[in-house]
Amino acid sequence: MTLMIKLPEAVERSLRAKAERQRLAPEDLAAHILLDALTDEVFETPEQVIERIKRLPPDPSNIRPATASLKELLENSPIDPDFDVAEWQRQWDLIEQEMKAVSRANREAEGRDF
Repeated sequence: MTLMIKLPEAVERSLRAKAERQRLAPEDLAAHILLDALTDEVFETPEQVIERIKRLPPDPSNIRPATASLKELLENSPIDPDFDVAEWQRQWDLIEQEMKAVSRANREAEGRDF
């Protein structure tokens, strides 16, 4: 089927730019977009999926009442005699330094100064 449509200039520019990035003819990209829009499958955004999940009623089979106080369990958890707090903190400081260096390198590569 041949279909002729008139697009606003901004939409046409956007379609041409996107088609060029995907190495497609604008007409082919428009056909793909129409085909996707007219299929029975609905692809939701992650936000839409989250909202749909939030609206679901709770499933009683997934609810388990507490059998003990979490606070008490954490306060009375076994102590690891081999755990070295100072060594853990030293290693954590190294990890934080590495994360900051990676973030800084990413910002520099993207041309951002903040």
